[in-house]
Amino acid sequence: MSAGVDDSSARPVGGPTDPHAAWLRAGQARQQAKRAEQEQSAAASAAADPKRDYAKRYREEHREEIRAYRAKYHAENRDEVNRKNREYMRERSRKMRAQKERREKDRERVRRWTEANRERKRETIRRWHAEHPEKTAEYSRRYYERNRDAVLARARQRRDQSPEKVKASSRDWQQRNREHLTEWQRQYRAENPDV
Repeated sequence: MSAGVDDSSARPVGGPTDPHAAWLRAGQARQQAKRAEQEQSAAASAAADPKRDYAKRYREEHREEIRAYRAKYHAENRDEVNRKNREYMRERSRKMRAQKERREKDRERVRRWTEANRERKRETIRRWHAEHPEKTAEYSRRYYERNRDAVLARARQRRDQSPEKVKASSRDWQQRNREHLTEWQRQYRAENPDV
């Protein structure tokens, strides 16, 4: 069982566990807790700042007046508003270009470091997977759901390329998991008496 995931209710009586059901329930519980926390913090901030609540209520009650005032101001100060808008958009474009260049430089720097330190990168990934088994399983499950056909095609290709290796691997697994197989077969026969 993975740390932090209770899969005791995910198994049929006497049967193997279903870790995906447990991970799904754990994720849903985390999401519900996060939503409840966000609602509490929103309520607390509204209670702590009555001006904010008043301003919001004022804007809602006087929406048409505010819209008319803005339209009038824009008509009277069209040149100034347009000039400020052009300046704002130029600055925004400059910041976005700089951000894009910075991201590209960072990507290039990371790519070079990764090429120079392949084993350290692999070890970092292994360590993260070991420290976060439920996240790893969740990401794997989501990847499988999105790319099911491609994953199954790759598995078929590996199986077809080396059938002897697959048979040996199956035999090894069966030898290591005899009790599990016996229990599974017993349960299967109990549920399907005509087989």
